[in-house]
Amino acid sequence: MARLTSPIRKVACVFTSYEVEGKKTYTRQPYNLVSLDYGDGSPINSYIELVCGRALSPSERAETYDEVRFYDAEPFSGSRIGFAR
Repeated sequence: MARLTSPIRKVACVFTSYEVEGKKTYTRQPYNLVSLDYGDGSPINSYIELVCGRALSPSERAETYDEVRFYDAEPFSGSRIGFAR
């Protein structure tokens, strides 16, 4: 397969669960998981994209994601980059 000139970018927002007063609730994490696929069979590149405090422009009315992921714990150690533990 030929390599794409620009990769297919897929964005997943992340929620983790917490117990609050005996009830399970989900909290949006301040980052997205982004994957880039060039379509040529090479490994897909993934990275964390911080979104905490990002202001939407006037033309943006909502955020759009390719996927929404729900976890019982952080998906991998150190995933809260830039935040105190």
